[in-house]
Amino acid sequence: MVLKFAGAFVILCMLLFAKIHFTAPSQVDVLFCPYDMGDSNPIKRLVQECEKQNITYKILPFGKAKEVFENNPHLVKADFPDVHWDREKTLDMKQLDLIKSSVKSKIVITGMASAAQAQVLNALKAETVYTIAFYDNFDSVEGKEYVEAFLKQVDQIDEYFLPSQTTLPGFENLDKTKHSKLSVLGQPALEDWDDTFSKTNKDDLRKRLGLLPSDQVILFVGGYDDTYQKYLRLFVKSMKTLKDMKIFITCDPRRKG
Repeated sequence: MVLKFAGAFVILCMLLFAKIHFTAPSQVDVLFCPYDMGDSNPIKRLVQECEKQNITYKILPFGKAKEVFENNPHLVKADFPDVHWDREKTLDMKQLDLIKSSVKSKIVITGMASAAQAQVLNALKAETVYTIAFYDNFDSVEGKEYVEAFLKQVDQIDEYFLPSQTTLPGFENLDKTKHSKLSVLGQPALEDWDDTFSKTNKDDLRKRLGLLPSDQVILFVGGYDDTYQKYLRLFVKSMKTLKDMKIFITCDPRRKG
């Protein structure tokens, strides 16, 4: 049985805090480094758990995550250019030194969406910080486009958090990840979805969407990579043959429409 992600995170923190010793006092227990919505949503859950358990933390956001956490009072006060949506863009040594001097932590947890996150892990591991990256996708990591920039930059880190047993073999096969500790802990977003589904009134939702009880519905969830337009056109073309279906399209958060 897969452990609940947030609960496993708290247990890990307690174990590590008992083991790890530093030559200088740490300012916070955990540093979170999110990049996009895929890693921001799980980190939002972990931040809530930190608040409950009195675990001190800071957040160093890049990309879309800067908007997600812009009102959080625990942001790292480091003035350096945003990497925006360019996953390949790297931080220079001056920027990395600024990050290291701006926050001290016992653990750093990042997603795997950008080269900058890998650089933060590399830089802080050299400072004897316990380094963790988590994978937020349910496809195999092998050949997954969005993690390529991260894997190109990352050195060996301490641990990877994985969402399921089916994602474990890919991490065991990759040279960049197979020598680290691999922990299957679940995915907080799924816990949110389970909670949402259990509380959703289907009849009320259909009314708000203007749907009849007998209407059949297809939802197309948009992406953001170069294949999005191609598959959207293919989807629309295919739907022309289904005259009685109700079609909804939702965009990825980074798209404007």
